[in-house]
Parts: sequence; structure tokens; C-alpha cells
Amino acid sequence: MTAKTVEPTHKRKSAEQIFAANDIQQDDVYVPEWDTYVLLKGLTGAGRDDYEADILVTRGSNQTINARNARAKLIVRCAFQEDGVTPLFTRAQIADLGKKSGTAIQKLFEACRKISGLTASDMDELTEAFEPSQNGASTSD
Repeated sequence: MTAKTVEPTHKRKSAEQIFAANDIQQDDVYVPEWDTYVLLKGLTGAGRDDYEADILVTRGSNQTINARNARAKLIVRCAFQEDGVTPLFTRAQIADLGKKSGTAIQKLFEACRKISGLTASDMDELTEAFEPSQNGASTSD
């Protein structure tokens, strides 16, 4: 018995066609704590790299995760006004956003992660890559 070759249903596309594709997911998330919907758009590849670089801190040859306002930092990058172009928040508002309801922030953070393709294991991977035991600090007594 020979293996049957399955032909793809779509032909390969050119770079121009790929660049023209609307591949950024979005979601309109209702936040009951604020009694409003928030339009979220997934990160681009460059936006994801920027976010990851923003939460990493380098001190000498050591890198650690700066979790301070990490959720707000992601939301600021994903939340947009109704036109879908203008950011809802500025980076200068990250600390203020971080002071809002943890429930609301978590809900938006999870939605941002989902539409940006950031899985929980991606976040764990970032953290595990910079465990204290890997940068010279000891975790034993």
C-alpha cells in the first residue's frame, strides 16, 4: 500500500500577499468593574519582542523578570480606542492602570495573552530562563 499524497487546498503566497494579510486577532472584552468594553488587538511579532524586553532586567551578566506592572504593560500594548488605531492608554499610564481592580486587569491580561499567542508556558519559559540558581545565587540554606 502506498502513502497517499494530500495536496494543499491553498497555494503558496508571495511576501506581498502575506504582508497584506490581516492576521492580527482582536477581541472586544467587557469589563464589568468599569462598565465598558475594551477593544484589544493582539501583539505583532515586534510588539511581543518589545513586551518581553520590557519585562526583562539586565544587571551585569544576570537577567531577571521585572513583574512590576507586567499585566498593565501588556494591556497598554493591546488596548485601543474604538477606531482600532489609537491606543487607549499611554505607556506613561502603566502605573495608574496597575492601580485598577486586579480582577479587571487579570481579565484583560488573559485576553491579551490569548489573542497575542502568549501562552502560560511562554511566560513560565521566560521566568525559568532566569531562575536565581542559574545566575549564581543559591536557593539552598
